[in-house]
Amino acid sequence: MVLALLPTILTGCQLEDDRDLCCPGPLTMHYVYRPDGTDVFSDNILSLRHFLFDAGGIFVRELPPGEKLNRQPLELNAGTYTMITIGNMTDNTAHDHGSSHLIDQFTLSHTARNRKRESAYANTDELFWGVKHFAVDADGRGHDIVKKGEALSTNRLTTPMVNIHCHLKVTVEWVGRPPYIGSYEMELAGVHTQYSLDPGNTSLTADGLNVPAGDKAETYSLNVPLRQLGLREEFVTLRYTDTQIPTLRIKYDGLPVIPDIDLGKAFRAWGWRPSATHVQDYEILLRVINENRVDLLPMVEGSVADWVNGGSFG
Repeated sequence: MVLALLPTILTGCQLEDDRDLCCPGPLTMHYVYRPDGTDVFSDNILSLRHFLFDAGGIFVRELPPGEKLNRQPLELNAGTYTMITIGNMTDNTAHDHGSSHLIDQFTLSHTARNRKRESAYANTDELFWGVKHFAVDADGRGHDIVKKGEALSTNRLTTPMVNIHCHLKVTVEWVGRPPYIGSYEMELAGVHTQYSLDPGNTSLTADGLNVPAGDKAETYSLNVPLRQLGLREEFVTLRYTDTQIPTLRIKYDGLPVIPDIDLGKAFRAWGWRPSATHVQDYEILLRVINENRVDLLPMVEGSVADWVNGGSFG
């Protein structure tokens, strides 16, 4: 009876089935991105870089991605490791693990400057981040390192990727005619441009993502042409936190045309908590009554939300 069942068992083992762990094969790290429970990795992540650290937290080397971006073969000596993976990283983003090469000094920094204004930043990469603590056995199989005991050995490990950037879509409309024709400047002041990627200080929970930011907050600046008597632009930055929400400014030829917009005040009025939001994708409308008064409203799917006004400024 046992022998009769063997062909059924063997044919039931599908090498291309991600869910099948019974098949022999090399140890492979799988990458997923599930902000809402469904894996949308391929829709959001176009490149990966993998930084391997040993059991002592010392940088070992950067590992190449697999032929399939979401599957990375691991040919490593037996031991315990931590791997930090960064998605969508280009020359606009720099990494540094310090002269001691320790994981607790590993940082990620946005470096791209506005070409017309070197003191300010342009949009950053749409970054994603993942961390995995794992061990490789003497037979080449692996297992997760967990706080209570150890997981069973397997030929497949999984790293969940998380969103570590923020989208802010801004629409400016004037009640009446705008004061100038041409290109305006949108500024976003008070945005962190550096993260600490030390897993010991970074946490992902059901309440959101905590990524410790650097001490220095900078200004982003985008040139925005006037179209249909309004302005529309999108900022892409590193994540906001509940205690670090930027200020928005609209300028023409370097001079302000409306009062400064404290987005922290509006976010609190709307109940928007960046630190408890896995995907930070915000859209707001500035309705300019005159140069001394601006109403701020939230938008959902391109329409003004039926929520409390974020405040009148001026």
